[in-house]
Amino acid sequence: MIDNEIYQLSNVYTQQNYNRFIQMNKQEVDDMKSLLTFSRELIVKYDDAVPERGKIQYSRKEGAADIDTEQH
Repeated sequence: MIDNEIYQLSNVYTQQNYNRFIQMNKQEVDDMKSLLTFSRELIVKYDDAVPERGKIQYSRKEGAADIDTEQH
Protein backbone atom coordinates (compact mmCIF):
# COMPACT_ATOMS: atom_id res chain seq x y z
CA MET A 1 0.00 0.00 0.00
CA ILE A 2 2.73 2.48 0.95
CA ASP A 3 4.78 1.48 -2.08
CA ASN A 4 1.82 2.22 -4.32
CA GLU A 5 1.35 5.67 -2.76
CA ILE A 6 5.04 6.48 -3.17
CA TYR A 7 4.88 5.37 -6.78
CA GLN A 8 1.85 7.56 -7.46
CA LEU A 9 3.42 10.58 -5.77
CA SER A 10 6.68 10.18 -7.68
CA ASN A 11 4.75 9.79 -10.92
CA VAL A 12 2.83 13.02 -10.27
CA TYR A 13 6.05 14.86 -9.40
CA THR A 14 7.75 13.61 -12.57
CA GLN A 15 4.78 14.58 -14.73
CA GLN A 16 4.73 18.06 -13.17
CA ASN A 17 8.42 18.50 -13.97
CA TYR A 18 7.86 17.46 -17.58
CA ASN A 19 4.95 19.85 -17.90
CA ARG A 20 6.91 22.71 -16.39
CA PHE A 21 10.11 22.35 -18.43
CA ILE A 22 8.77 20.97 -21.69
CA GLN A 23 5.74 22.93 -22.84
CA MET A 24 4.80 21.02 -25.99
CA ASN A 25 1.54 19.74 -27.22
CA LYS A 26 1.03 16.30 -28.72
CA GLN A 27 1.05 17.60 -32.31
CA GLU A 28 4.48 19.22 -31.84
CA VAL A 29 5.89 16.00 -30.42
CA ASP A 30 4.40 13.97 -33.28
CA ASP A 31 5.86 16.43 -35.82
CA MET A 32 9.30 16.11 -34.24
CA LYS A 33 9.09 12.31 -34.29
CA SER A 34 8.08 12.36 -37.97
CA LEU A 35 10.94 14.68 -38.87
CA LEU A 36 13.50 12.54 -37.04
CA THR A 37 12.18 9.36 -38.64
CA PHE A 38 12.23 10.93 -42.12
CA SER A 39 15.78 12.26 -41.60
CA ARG A 40 16.99 8.85 -40.44
CA GLU A 41 15.48 7.18 -43.51
CA LEU A 42 17.20 9.70 -45.79
CA ILE A 43 20.58 9.06 -44.16
CA VAL A 44 20.17 5.30 -44.49
CA LYS A 45 19.21 5.64 -48.17
CA TYR A 46 22.19 7.94 -48.83
CA ASP A 47 24.62 5.50 -47.18
CA ASP A 48 23.20 2.68 -49.32
CA ALA A 49 23.53 4.77 -52.49
CA VAL A 50 27.13 5.85 -51.80
CA PRO A 51 28.81 2.90 -50.05
CA GLU A 52 32.37 4.02 -50.87
CA ARG A 53 32.00 7.48 -49.36
CA GLY A 54 34.15 6.74 -46.28
CA LYS A 55 36.93 5.15 -48.33
CA ILE A 56 37.09 8.09 -50.76
CA GLN A 57 37.52 10.59 -47.94
CA TYR A 58 40.22 8.42 -46.38
CA SER A 59 42.08 8.16 -49.69
CA ARG A 60 41.96 11.92 -50.18
CA LYS A 61 43.49 12.46 -46.75
CA GLU A 62 46.27 9.98 -47.52
CA GLY A 63 46.87 11.70 -50.86
CA ALA A 64 47.15 15.08 -49.17
CA ALA A 65 49.63 13.63 -46.69
CA ASP A 66 51.69 12.16 -49.55
CA ILE A 67 51.80 15.49 -51.38
CA ASP A 68 52.97 17.29 -48.24
CA THR A 69 55.83 14.85 -47.68
CA GLU A 70 56.95 15.04 -51.31
CA GLN A 71 57.17 18.84 -51.25
CA HIS A 72 59.43 18.91 -48.19
